[in-house]
Amino acid sequence: MLLPPRCVSCRDITVSQAGLCATCWSGLTLIDAPRCAVTGVPFPYGDGDDLISPAALKSPPLYHRARGAVIYDKKSRLLVHGLKYQDRHEAALPMARLMAVAGRDVIAASDLLMPVPLHRWRLWRRRYNQAALLAMRIARFAAKPCHYQGLVRVRATATQVGLDANGEHGMSGARSPCRQMPMSRSEDDACCLSMMC
Repeated sequence: MLLPPRCVSCRDITVSQAGLCATCWSGLTLIDAPRCAVTGVPFPYGDGDDLISPAALKSPPLYHRARGAVIYDKKSRLLVHGLKYQDRHEAALPMARLMAVAGRDVIAASDLLMPVPLHRWRLWRRRYNQAALLAMRIARFAAKPCHYQGLVRVRATATQVGLDANGEHGMSGARSPCRQMPMSRSEDDACCLSMMC
């Protein structure tokens, strides 16, 4: 039996497999320039990617550069939660495409992609690491190596849902390089890709 392809977000019939329907696609608010050169947060107006937001100047983040693909809202939440909490692995492909485009400058300047690991108990509960699924697909698009086991979560932390910048600083020291993974760059050289801002 052949079934028509369905939208990975709303399950309506679509033209291609592992894609979004026109309604879901048009409901996403994509992030592009102008945006903060450090955090990737979009600006309402400006010129290019060389501007730095006042928040990043006041309290510099622990990473060098970050990019987000879409604004986190009702439409994008369906896509993110489908992958993260509902075992919708097929959502990783369109999400990875969006992230690869939004983070093209960060990816081009990177040597490899390394997803953030889950603590072993959270991995056991979720059964898979959605960041690893995304990183492997982005690496394939960008023709970059992906070391999905290069970092190890050394201590369990609270979920990041609802955390502000202060709560995210509590994540410091929760991850460390795997013993077999040679690290030639400092942690300050880290670049982040995110599905949403």
